[in-house]
Amino acid sequence: MKPVTIKDVAQEAGVSTTLVSRVLNAEMDEQGRPVCAVNKATAARIMEVVNRLGYRPNTAAASLRKKRGNRIGVILPDLSHHFFALMARQFEMMARQNGYTVLFGSSGDMPDRIDNLAATFLQDNADGIILIPGIGCREVVESIVRRRIPLTLVVRDIPGLEQVGRVLTDNAAGTKLALDHLIGQGFQKIEMISSTLRISNNEERERLYEAYMAEAGRESRILHCDHTRPQESMTFILEDAMRRGVDAFYCPNSSLPLFCARACAGANISIPDDLAVMGYDGGDIFDITTPTITQISYSMKEVAEEAFRVLTARIQDFSMKPMRVVVPPSLKVGGSTQKAASVQGTSDSSDKPVRQLREAVRMLQDLEPFLQNK
Repeated sequence: MKPVTIKDVAQEAGVSTTLVSRVLNAEMDEQGRPVCAVNKATAARIMEVVNRLGYRPNTAAASLRKKRGNRIGVILPDLSHHFFALMARQFEMMARQNGYTVLFGSSGDMPDRIDNLAATFLQDNADGIILIPGIGCREVVESIVRRRIPLTLVVRDIPGLEQVGRVLTDNAAGTKLALDHLIGQGFQKIEMISSTLRISNNEERERLYEAYMAEAGRESRILHCDHTRPQESMTFILEDAMRRGVDAFYCPNSSLPLFCARACAGANISIPDDLAVMGYDGGDIFDITTPTITQISYSMKEVAEEAFRVLTARIQDFSMKPMRVVVPPSLKVGGSTQKAASVQGTSDSSDKPVRQLREAVRMLQDLEPFLQNK
């Protein structure tokens, strides 16, 4: 198919190519409308034709005329959460190594907050945005895309959204690694504890869990922990599961395994002898519990590097097709799924496991307001 040219846009809109160029090179307001000395109705007609025909200007020449700010905006759900704080640090390192400054913001998974942060970053001359999208933010993200701003989605996806880069994790491979491990360890009744927070990763990992269990000829069951009162909800889930003979839980995020471990400690349930726990994306925090928590993990450094690469490629040439990168996971085996590896203290500190558990519970209590957002 012959590519759409600026002459095609001008002819369709009934204006000159100069006028089209003036509109396309103008700054955009928060509603994605050009701010320039062109009649608003005419400018709106031009933009409608641009979007309808799918015209993409050649930004290589335009970038030589436009002074870049060498800044990128990064919008994460909660910068105080341990998972996102680690991610922010990696983004900052990548930006510094490549001569960029990073502008950070916490969205709280709220669409209006994402919109406000994006507008603020653009006013501060950000060249592009890296975003972990929140719930119900599709319309807001589409408005950012309409402003022809380089945008890369990280970790979470908005299916069907065009003209955005993506750096995602391989949820299918991660789910297979998790369940292969649990079945290989001999666990029979493996259920999933997911969250009532309906982010894309939770939903996809639920579907993949059900598909895997069906293919393996196993019964599947998904329990949902109320993210507004997670510890109370987890305690109820645990009591019910133990009555039904559940011997392993697959928890597809970084918060649920910690709430589960805390509930087990309160109910005198031994991990993994009474119940195995598999987590996701916990990072180093899963290494301070006793026993340590087995998890599906991926390189945060690789995620940051790929996200930066995908975004800056679009900053350099907006006309290029947005890239999609999938980062592979790995299985990090801890004590929470290994019955044979009982948790022992050293000969000179027999109370070490107890002290470690107390420290982990204390840290979890400090993190509880933030864990609910992951």
